[in-house]
Amino acid sequence: MDGPSNSSSSKVTVEYHDPAGVFPLLSAQLQARLPLRNLHWKSPSRPLRSIDSLHVELVPSQDGVDLSARPSTAASQESLRRRHQIPGLRRTPYLKVYLLRCDDSETYKNIARKEIREWIRENTPSHHSGGASSQEQHDAYEWLILHVVIPGTYAAAQPRFSGSTSSSTGTAKDRSNTTRWPGGKSTTVFEKIRSDFNSSSNSAPDRVAQIRIQNEELPRHLQFPGSSASFPAYQETPQEQNSAWTDLVAKFKTLILLSFNLRVSQYEEDIREKDAQRSLPGWNFCTFFVLKEGLAHSFEGVGLVEDALVIYDELSIGLDTVIRDKAVGTSQTDATTLLPSTEELKQHLLNLLDSDELPGKLQLLMKKPIDEGNKNYRGLILASNISIFDFKCYLFARQMLLLLRLGRNIFDARQTSRKSQEARRHSIDGADKRLSAELSNEVNLGPLAEICRRALSFATETARVLRDDLGVGGDEGRFSTDAKENFIASWIAAVVDQILTETTSPSLSAQTNRAPPSPLKIPRARKTTGEPLSTGADSKSHPARSSSLSFRPTSLVEPLSNQASGQPNDAWPKRMSSENERPGDPPTRFGLLELATHRAELKLLERRTLEKLGSKCGWQVGWSTLENAIPNRANGFHEVKIEADDSTSSEDHINEQIKFKMIEGLCHAKFLQGLSSLDEFQKLYESLSDDTVKLYQIAGQARAAEKTLGDLAIVKYDLGDFAGAASFFARVTPLYSESNWNKVEVAMLRMHAQCLKALNRKDEYLRLLLMILSKAAAHTRSATIPRGMKISSPGMRKALHTSRSWLDDDDVPSRDLLTELVEYSEELPYDVSVSMDTFFANITVEPYVVHYDDRDGFRLLLKFRHLLDDDLTLTSVSLKLVGTTAEQKKDIFLTSDGFVEVEKGIAKCWLHTNVTTYGSFVVEQIALKAKKILFIHEPLSKTEAPNPLASSSGPPPLESVVAAKRTPIFCFPRTESFDAIIHLSRSIHIDRTRSIEIECNTGWNEAESLELRLRAASAGLRLHTSNAIVIEGDVDLVKADKPRPGIVGLANVPSNVKFKIRIPFEVESHTSDILIRIDAEYKTGNGVFQFFSHAKIPIDLPLDVNVQDSFKPFALFSTFNIKTSNQKPLRLLSAGLGETSLLSVQGPMGGRWPRIVFPKKAMSLQFIIRKKSPGQSKEKEPLPLDLSYQCLDEQVEAIAQSSFAKSVTNGEFAPLRRLLVPSFVERLMHGIEPEEFTQVAYRDEVSIPPFEDFSWDEVLDAVPSSSKDSLQKWLEQWHELHGYPNRFAPVDSSHTTRQITISVSVPTVHVIPTASLAIKDYHRDYLPTDTVWPLGEAKSANLTISHTRVWCDPNDLKDVASLGSADEPMQFVYEVDANPDLWLVGGPKRGTFWQREGEDQKETFELLLIPLRKGDWAYPAVDVRPVQPGSAQRGGNQGQGHERDGEEDKAISCECYYEDAFQRVLVVPDVKSTTVGLVKGGGTILMETIGTEDAVEM
Repeated sequence: MDGPSNSSSSKVTVEYHDPAGVFPLLSAQLQARLPLRNLHWKSPSRPLRSIDSLHVELVPSQDGVDLSARPSTAASQESLRRRHQIPGLRRTPYLKVYLLRCDDSETYKNIARKEIREWIRENTPSHHSGGASSQEQHDAYEWLILHVVIPGTYAAAQPRFSGSTSSSTGTAKDRSNTTRWPGGKSTTVFEKIRSDFNSSSNSAPDRVAQIRIQNEELPRHLQFPGSSASFPAYQETPQEQNSAWTDLVAKFKTLILLSFNLRVSQYEEDIREKDAQRSLPGWNFCTFFVLKEGLAHSFEGVGLVEDALVIYDELSIGLDTVIRDKAVGTSQTDATTLLPSTEELKQHLLNLLDSDELPGKLQLLMKKPIDEGNKNYRGLILASNISIFDFKCYLFARQMLLLLRLGRNIFDARQTSRKSQEARRHSIDGADKRLSAELSNEVNLGPLAEICRRALSFATETARVLRDDLGVGGDEGRFSTDAKENFIASWIAAVVDQILTETTSPSLSAQTNRAPPSPLKIPRARKTTGEPLSTGADSKSHPARSSSLSFRPTSLVEPLSNQASGQPNDAWPKRMSSENERPGDPPTRFGLLELATHRAELKLLERRTLEKLGSKCGWQVGWSTLENAIPNRANGFHEVKIEADDSTSSEDHINEQIKFKMIEGLCHAKFLQGLSSLDEFQKLYESLSDDTVKLYQIAGQARAAEKTLGDLAIVKYDLGDFAGAASFFARVTPLYSESNWNKVEVAMLRMHAQCLKALNRKDEYLRLLLMILSKAAAHTRSATIPRGMKISSPGMRKALHTSRSWLDDDDVPSRDLLTELVEYSEELPYDVSVSMDTFFANITVEPYVVHYDDRDGFRLLLKFRHLLDDDLTLTSVSLKLVGTTAEQKKDIFLTSDGFVEVEKGIAKCWLHTNVTTYGSFVVEQIALKAKKILFIHEPLSKTEAPNPLASSSGPPPLESVVAAKRTPIFCFPRTESFDAIIHLSRSIHIDRTRSIEIECNTGWNEAESLELRLRAASAGLRLHTSNAIVIEGDVDLVKADKPRPGIVGLANVPSNVKFKIRIPFEVESHTSDILIRIDAEYKTGNGVFQFFSHAKIPIDLPLDVNVQDSFKPFALFSTFNIKTSNQKPLRLLSAGLGETSLLSVQGPMGGRWPRIVFPKKAMSLQFIIRKKSPGQSKEKEPLPLDLSYQCLDEQVEAIAQSSFAKSVTNGEFAPLRRLLVPSFVERLMHGIEPEEFTQVAYRDEVSIPPFEDFSWDEVLDAVPSSSKDSLQKWLEQWHELHGYPNRFAPVDSSHTTRQITISVSVPTVHVIPTASLAIKDYHRDYLPTDTVWPLGEAKSANLTISHTRVWCDPNDLKDVASLGSADEPMQFVYEVDANPDLWLVGGPKRGTFWQREGEDQKETFELLLIPLRKGDWAYPAVDVRPVQPGSAQRGGNQGQGHERDGEEDKAISCECYYEDAFQRVLVVPDVKSTTVGLVKGGGTILMETIGTEDAVEM
């Protein structure tokens, strides 16, 4: 091709032979169709490979146009050339093209055909004939004849194929000869060439192509001999021209791939052969390497870079294997010889030491240490005269080159550079960024990341090889160890810089530029004498230096005043990968994260190398200063010295000898500049760290970036830049806490705390102190000897602690820190709450209340272990108890008396309260206060509440939470203390407001004032405390001017006084029970005390009463049915129905008292009510029904309580009566099922369960262990004595007797008709009580009707019945209702009549009755009722009827009294006698019956 050839091997060579000089005519169009696209190569031993683009280099043949001087054979031609010894490096063509200009058939026949055959004979590869050698197969190629047709020639007038006017690129053997061209020949020149030189085999490729030069493409100054315009040119269409070029390109692809396949096959065969000889003597890895690298070059030449890279990887592994085998001497047959050292590097180092300046060759080497052009590596390998160092460098250079090819298009390097410059120019001008986007799309970041990853291991491993090289030979004594190490460090830095330069990507640069700059650009200030750090122009500072690190303010550096005020804290550091993301940024490209990560690792390698160099002159930076930051364990915390010592200037006190050793052998320009002074050293260190953080940010490696920030924080701390260091420490310290790097974390916390102290940030300083103290406390807790381990001797204890000390990396000295924390807290405007579990262990509260001997209340003992070294003075200690049930809403607070001194170890503290209550409680909170520091322990909390200064190494110990839940504190009052019991009033009137009663006992308290606070805990409950009255006891209520709701006050209540107060209440909605809480506060000579209690009172009546009334002419019979409303029996002691001025009562009728009312079985009481005299008043006075009863469960409870209380009072545990008696009653009643009370009612006895079934465990746990065993023994004895069924007498006790008064209203009936049915001539032959009636016999009956009006008010009757006077007659209607299947009734079954009141005013009606069926039947029913006023017109006048609809309540009430309602008649057949016979074998048979008139035979 024209122009200089590209030196890269990433292309194939096509050689053309142009004897006629026609190549310039077609070169432009041929170059436009290159490179070749979409090639597909399939090898039998490999999967299908696709080559997207294959570059082709067109070169002319070296023999030129003159063919006479060329040798006659290909062998003689090759003998004139010097064949390269490395097969893969020989630039032999894959394809040879013969450019033929043949204008007519005669020329072809006489001249051209002979020349073509001679060229083919000279250039035909030997592999076509089957006799090719291995070397020739490595250079296998194919050939092609390209017929170039010039316009105006005889050949130009011919079509491509005969018999066709259209272009075709295929075979034309069967084309017709319909069209002739001048000359009369039947075939074209192109067809003759194809016929002469194409093989007849179907598998052989087509080696002949034709290209027609168009008239416009022919230069005017170029006139070829023999060209004539006398022949009309054959005009090809654009489609035919395109098809011709497509055919040529396709032949190029096919023939090149054929050559490539032959070469690869030969290489693979040779490699297999050499590899099989590995175990034979004389095998040389270098020879094998040269052969296998030839295959890699072949792959690289056609663009299969991945396959070439795999081969180099295999060679790299093979080299390592050979080196290892040589080192251990396991290979006896390997003839590989490698140089023991690299003499050139030694010479470079010697020249460097002997010269004051950096040699030029060494400068070039350090500028690009990894380059295959630095040496003739291939020649050294071929000669087996290469060192291990050079071998590894060459392998890595080749691998890097291939990876770079994968990463970017090296053929467009110049174009890429041009685009890059243009993109930068556009970027500076602020114009379109399209060119930058195009440039970034040209780079594949995955291979670049792989280069960085490999370079990291290459630099470290090859540095060891270089160290060994410099230590081998006779000149190693001419340079020192420092010079060697410095030279190696320079080489590592040079490698890193080259890799970073080679792998630079516009995409990565764009991401780095988009990274937000650091808000913390604080210049490093010199240490001043006690003054705050100044960043102004007048401050003495080092040269200002900025960093691109970005971070946000976190909770670690946020002012605590904001946190204490409840402001939300949402500034906790997030992942750095998300920090750099901005709206509108393009998505992350594939491989960008990996590239950034590995580049950051290379930066870290360079920084570690710099640290080693700096340490030689005493420059400590980063984590190397960690030990200096940790003070002596015995000294605790130390003061921060902010004073500057000018006499210790970094630049003035570097020893010249140390500096010389530091620079001796150093040949890297960056390191030479960075090690020129301490300031430059720190500047370079910061720059490397800054770049590392940015790369880690891009890669999303938040933890790695934050670790690097820790290095920068230590640098700023050493420089006295406390503000910058504090910001960095605040960012990175939580990372080490999460990773449990305790030693590092504590060191950073201490440095951070010193920074905050120097900056006078007291609140943040206190927080850091708390974190350090928490670490110290956690270490002390973990170092505690386990409880289960027994220490037999002091020596064993000492040995245990000694064995732990050398393994102890978490020990944190905390001497004087706690004292400083407490003192500093006074300067804060608010209290600081922290977790008590962090600084104290074994926090327990003894679950035994201890009563006082002279007053109410109790105390508890708090125990805990102080984990820190400093003593602590507590200003107050408090304890909060909460109830374990929903009813116990009142909390109990216990406090200490005065200050409490706490030393390291176990501490005890008594907590006191003046509260008296009963029930189970648990500890909810323990608070220790030391000035403004508040230690809080919440054993029952699931999560810790967020506190501004709270710091804890973990959640509260599990054993503390479990202990608090399993060991409740059972509070109970002393026997002599105040007591109050609430219950429902024993006397209830159903029509009046119900009340509760409070029974109080002052005990030994002589109260100056007593205030009862009642709180309704049920919905809709209202307590009328203003209507409270004293119903028992000699006390007076205090009447306030403005009564306070829910409060009852008393004054001057003496001791040992019992009194009872009744308070009315109302309930808005129906409920079965009410809950009332009582809070009594009373003042005595010992102080103010409180009593807490609650009562759940059932308000549903235990009995139900309903009444049934039956009117008679002379009296009213009322039957009361009494039943239980629950499943428990009642004992009815008495019942009575009171009289009124108009009514007299008789009853109840029969029975003995008391009576038992069982569940599901009602008891009836009947009373007879009579009129004393006809009343004229309309007033309705109800009758009071008084019932006196006892609930059997209450009676059992009272008797059992009395019996057990007597035993306790007379025993040794009388002080525990208020604990034992309620617990006993509660457990006893809970164990009795409701159905068992029925048996108790029958037997009048109750069984007490044995001790094992009584669940005394909770009660026993509330007693100190010293009394627990004796109490348990006493309870077991009591159960044994009272375990049999205990019989109790059903005495009428006022304590359990209840009274209820129910108002019973007497119903009003206007008229009571009386009807009787008398049958004439009946006889009683069979039964004395029944009327015997023959079947079918008719009898007469008289229906007699009368009525009375005594059970109503006469005036009311007049109004309802529309009578002029009360004694006027009324119209009645009677109706006889008989079953038509049983009775046949003759006569008027329905009729009306008028009648006055009185016995003498009777109406009689005659009826005829005939029984239709035999049996025992009741008389026909008779109903008599008055005719309602206006009923006669109801059917005729609808208007009047509608007017009466609204007056139904004024209808005449009536209740008919039918005297014969229960009278029955026995209907029998009319038979005098019956004869029945017995059948043998069983059964009966009717023989005959005899009627009253005659006998009937059966």
